[in-house]
Amino acid sequence: MKKTILIIMIFAVSVFAETEPIKDLEIKEKVKKTELSSAVGDLDKDGIKEKVVVYDTSEKASMGTKRLIHVYKKKNDKWILWHKSSGAVLASRAGGMMMDAFTSVTIKSNAIRFNHFGGSSHKWSYTHVFRYQNKAWKLIGATITNISPDLKTEEFDYNLSNGKIIFKISKKEKLIKTQKYKHKLLNLPLMDKFKPGENKITIKDSKKKVFYF
Repeated sequence: MKKTILIIMIFAVSVFAETEPIKDLEIKEKVKKTELSSAVGDLDKDGIKEKVVVYDTSEKASMGTKRLIHVYKKKNDKWILWHKSSGAVLASRAGGMMMDAFTSVTIKSNAIRFNHFGGSSHKWSYTHVFRYQNKAWKLIGATITNISPDLKTEEFDYNLSNGKIIFKISKKEKLIKTQKYKHKLLNLPLMDKFKPGENKITIKDSKKKVFYF
C-alpha cells in the first residue's frame, strides 16, 4: 500500500431471504473463522436490533488472510444469518508495519461503521459507513485521515448521501486550511465485489487525489 494513497473499501448486501442465506461470492463456504469484532444495533429501523460480526478466515489473500462479514437478524430468540460479504475489511496484513489495520466494527445511527488504522511513520486511518436503504447496503459516508511524520494531518470527510465534502489540513493540531464543496454521485456504491483503489476524487483546486473507496 503506497503511503500517499488513502483507500476506503466498500461492499454491498442483498435482500434478506428467509429460506436460506445468500452464498458469499468471494470466500469459500468451508473455511475456519475466528471472530475479530462484533456490534449490535438496529440496522433497518424496525426497532429490533441486528448483529454484525467480522471474522478472520483461513483463506489466503495477497496480504495475509481474508476477512468475512456476517449480518444477523433476531428470529425466535436466535440469530439468523441475513447476509455475508467480504471486501469492506482489509486482509490481515494490509496495514503496513502495523500489519492488521482493522480495529473495530460499530453500529451508530442505524449504520455499520468499519474502522481501520495503519502505516508506519506515515500513518493513515479511515472509517466507512454503510446503511441499508432501498433493499440494499450502500456507502453513505467516508472519513480518511493521513498523518505524515512531521505531524501534518489531512482529513477528508465525504457525506455521499448529500455529496458534501470537507477537506482539512492541519499541522501539529493547528488548523491551516479548510475546503468545503459538493460532489454528488448518481448512484451510491454498494458493498460486494469491491476492488480497492479504483474510485477516486481530485481535491478541488488541487492535483491531490483521494481514493475514497
